[in-house]
Amino acid sequence: MRSSRKFGYVILFVGIGLLTFCLSNLSYKIFSQDKKMDDFLRAQGEMSTELSERIEDYNSNVNVDETGLMDPFNSEDIELEGSKVIDENGIFGYLEIPKINFKKPIYLGASYNHLAKGVGQLDGTSIPVGGKGRRSVLAGHRGWYGDIMLLKVGQLYSNDVVYVHHHGKTLTYKVVGREYISPSDWDRLKPVEDKDMLTILSCDPMYPPFTRRILINCVRVDENSEKAITDATNKKNAVQMNTKSDSSSKTVDYVLLALTILAWIVLIVNIRKFVLDIRRHGK
Repeated sequence: MRSSRKFGYVILFVGIGLLTFCLSNLSYKIFSQDKKMDDFLRAQGEMSTELSERIEDYNSNVNVDETGLMDPFNSEDIELEGSKVIDENGIFGYLEIPKINFKKPIYLGASYNHLAKGVGQLDGTSIPVGGKGRRSVLAGHRGWYGDIMLLKVGQLYSNDVVYVHHHGKTLTYKVVGREYISPSDWDRLKPVEDKDMLTILSCDPMYPPFTRRILINCVRVDENSEKAITDATNKKNAVQMNTKSDSSSKTVDYVLLALTILAWIVLIVNIRKFVLDIRRHGK
């Protein structure tokens, strides 16, 4: 086989190989997230009294005005006050958003390393254990190396359901609206009196330059109401309902899987063709 032909095959293999690797990595992360979340929550166990007291102490002293929030997407070296509550690299729980098929670990502190692996509680806001007059802000990338992360967060609208799982508990929140703010407009993240709030913070738009921040504001469903009991006891039905409300989200995931399989087929076919050419023409 001529050297120019071999070189052409090498270029082809490198191109298809890189594409196949990226697609395979992305598909694996999407379709393995259910098992990872279930395995972690099963092994985590209940919250200890000591940890509960440390969290309560932290949340009781949270003050957005005094803390001075920092934009987690522009600061790599953030001093993590929240992470001091537990092991700095430990997972606190999981954030689940059924409508966009999102299940990622929650870390305390929105550091560069934490946001590369999941979502991080923004220092200066409450640790997400619930409570009237408290607001936890969970920051996450709109996309990161090898993972789509919160890419589809813009598909969330009022009444969509969001879950926070930790230490054997599930906190149910309902989306009540969205806001777009500048990277320094932190007044919009203050707690609201008598409301138990969760805010998902990410970059906007989906492509650089990320000039704004998108806020998905959620309010915890009243546990004493009939609707809350229905949501808590029929979580599986709620997940199915949210999935049906935006089937396009799941469709994108399966299209990605189909492209991954196609890329592998193309790679294998061309490798086989290369081997046959070598055998036919000799080295």
